[in-house]
Amino acid sequence: MSFDPRVLFGRRPTMGLALASAVALSITGAAVWTASSAHAATPETIWGTGAPTSAVVDSDTSAVELGTRFTAVTGGQATGIRFYKTPENGGTHSGSLWSSSGALLGRVTFAGETSSGWQTGSLSSPITLTAGTAYVVSYHTNVGRYLSTQRYSGVSSSANLKIPASNIGVYRYGATSSFPTSSWNASQYWVDLTFSATGSGAVTTPVATPTSGASSASGTPTATSGPPTTSAPSTAATPTVTVSTPSATSTPTVTAVASTALPTGKTTKQSSKNPVLCTTSAVWSNLVACGWAGAANTGYPDGQVFSKTLTGGLTISTDGTVIDGYKISGGVTVNAKNVTIRNSWVTNSAGGASGSGVVKILNGASATVDHNLLDGLNATHACIWHEGASMVATANECTGVNDGIFSWASTEGVDGTGDNFTIADNWLHGFTTQAANGHIDGYQTEGAKNGVIRHNTFDVSQDQNSAIAIWNSRKSASNIAVSNNLIQGGGFSIYAEDYSPSEASPAGGYTVTNITFTDNRFSNSRYACVGTFGVWFTRGAPSDGWRRTGNVLLETGQNLDNNNPIVNGWECR
Repeated sequence: MSFDPRVLFGRRPTMGLALASAVALSITGAAVWTASSAHAATPETIWGTGAPTSAVVDSDTSAVELGTRFTAVTGGQATGIRFYKTPENGGTHSGSLWSSSGALLGRVTFAGETSSGWQTGSLSSPITLTAGTAYVVSYHTNVGRYLSTQRYSGVSSSANLKIPASNIGVYRYGATSSFPTSSWNASQYWVDLTFSATGSGAVTTPVATPTSGASSASGTPTATSGPPTTSAPSTAATPTVTVSTPSATSTPTVTAVASTALPTGKTTKQSSKNPVLCTTSAVWSNLVACGWAGAANTGYPDGQVFSKTLTGGLTISTDGTVIDGYKISGGVTVNAKNVTIRNSWVTNSAGGASGSGVVKILNGASATVDHNLLDGLNATHACIWHEGASMVATANECTGVNDGIFSWASTEGVDGTGDNFTIADNWLHGFTTQAANGHIDGYQTEGAKNGVIRHNTFDVSQDQNSAIAIWNSRKSASNIAVSNNLIQGGGFSIYAEDYSPSEASPAGGYTVTNITFTDNRFSNSRYACVGTFGVWFTRGAPSDGWRRTGNVLLETGQNLDNNNPIVNGWECR
């Protein structure tokens, strides 16, 4: 049984939640700004008026909030919100201005958009920005396919609007607009504002076309003797509690919970990144400082006050329901579309049943699961059991389960269940062999399509089975991109194997195709070969062969695209 200090010590809330009132705003059109302030004839912007350079259209198709962090050097007024649109990024877009702590200051809905280029929504009333204060400006897209630049190192075109030296761009997945806090690969997403400086220290600067650092590829990565057999999921009833979608003006009911000090050593903020430290096995004691998912940047926020405490489980049956800041025992079953579960602590003890989940998304349902502690109490199959139409999982801590996240095809050979998923910035650790079939996988599928597994931390302490296992016993698996993850442990750390109808003779059955592994970091902290036997399963492969680029052994820099680690002159097998 793994030691989880947040469970042992309760990780009780220590402070209240701030409630921010949304400011109702309107716009006068997109792509053309009409000055409503007499302070400046031409508003200032962060990124200038030209087309971004060294930028690409991201392949991500998830609904997401994308933002830019900045500081107002001098006081002034924000008069509009803008973003650079790609032809692929259609649909309705909203723009938001936030305080650095996430309070919503203003929002616009873009209208009259052009097919591509800079789009601007003008605020009906300017928003005053304070000198020396940090903010975030963002926009929301329902279809992804946004413009991004990785490893960005440019500067602001305005002396009055300063951008940070790192992690300029932030994002947050979800069907509705919410404050973005995650960053990835020093990417920025070309979100901006129009600003008129009014303070005494205002500096007049010419409008310049922004420049960037290194050119990049797409911002989202384009997924023993054989795989274990997973039995069909159990259908034990879950107590049903119908939760209505909260209104915009409702005030949550707070159940008081006694305050308990956080355990000694609990990290609450990132320390400075040490490049040497982060390329050694010491990375595992410094996950957040090294830019990986860990204790301080996953799970519910420090100081969270839970607005409701529920026992006996929760079933959500109303489309659009938002669960925010709940403490739930007995798990959550999602039987509705566009559900959001965030900032919550969810546990489930399911008696080890196959197909059980701390969060279980049923056929036809869809959900965004963001910033939650998900604990299977060493008796539940998966933190997230996904057999819905789509699923997004971001910045969750997952522990106490047999498989971290499982994509399941409800009907063999039929697409539409367990597909269309994004798994990003999660910390998956503390697995158990005491549930389901006992074979551990950080992510597993027996057939799924259209997935992204990006920038997660997979820590499998056991010597079996894997961090990621992509198989095809129930239907074909395809179009799964596995990129920029930190991985250690398992038997073999990675399976991507066509074994339908059998491992010995896979031809003629379901297939495993277009599974890409890009820029992943594998650590030999637990086992010299990363997994007990190696990184890549050696007796099987995808139907169309391995697609591996930029995968390395963290501690030595050894490239692993075409082989398993070499230890003492021998290749791990």
